[in-house]
Amino acid sequence: MTEELKVRLVRLADIYESPSFLTDDPAQFMHRYGDIRDAELVAFIAANLAFGRRTLILQHVELILAAAGDSLAEWIAGGGYERLFPQSGDSFYRVFSFRSMRLLCDGLRHILCESPTLGDYFKKKYSDSGGRIPLVALIGQEFPPACTIICHGARSAAKRLHLFLRWMVRDNSPVDMGFWAGWYSKEQLLVPLDTHVLQQSAELGLLRRTASGRLPAPSLGTAVALSAELAEAFPGDPARGDFALFGLGVAGGGANP
Repeated sequence: MTEELKVRLVRLADIYESPSFLTDDPAQFMHRYGDIRDAELVAFIAANLAFGRRTLILQHVELILAAAGDSLAEWIAGGGYERLFPQSGDSFYRVFSFRSMRLLCDGLRHILCESPTLGDYFKKKYSDSGGRIPLVALIGQEFPPACTIICHGARSAAKRLHLFLRWMVRDNSPVDMGFWAGWYSKEQLLVPLDTHVLQQSAELGLLRRTASGRLPAPSLGTAVALSAELAEAFPGDPARGDFALFGLGVAGGGANP
């Protein structure tokens, strides 16, 4: 990576990692709560619904919070979600059914029965594994395969879970909360990978297109490779590059900030 590109990426991240970023982003929801239990839970739900049009993502999270009332944690722990999410294969949001949302909440309810917070629960799981099992995989193990909201593929980029981890682990940020910064290093984070990130990364030369000119597949290997590239501009904090790539898209591809 050239020094010029490093400077450009850092400048973009400085611009877009700001409080104004929250206005139209699902990260906004966790900032509403003073109770870490509620903040973690809404972050988990919002991150796992984070694909498609932002306005629709925000609408569906708002619908859940309206049903939950003052405490999302109490609503989930008490099974209140069962009224909102019946055992139905009908669509709640895009490809996610009401049944899949219920299974997601079932998994969260089990965790709350075992531990005060999501962070406490996964800190113990990660410690018990000796750090040998990726945190994304440990999270996925808590939900059955029928819960299609959670990515269970070992080689998948798992974009939405990596987005959740960015929110939980990166500290000293006006966007990310850093609740888990004390036990998990942001150096280990991978960039949440989607088509837009792939497009911008290919335009910058951070990722190579295939021989046929296609974008690389959104796989775990691609996420690892891109995160390693971004670590050159953001040492010890590669996921900060997510803001730079977002900014590059807003700035119109090749335009300078």
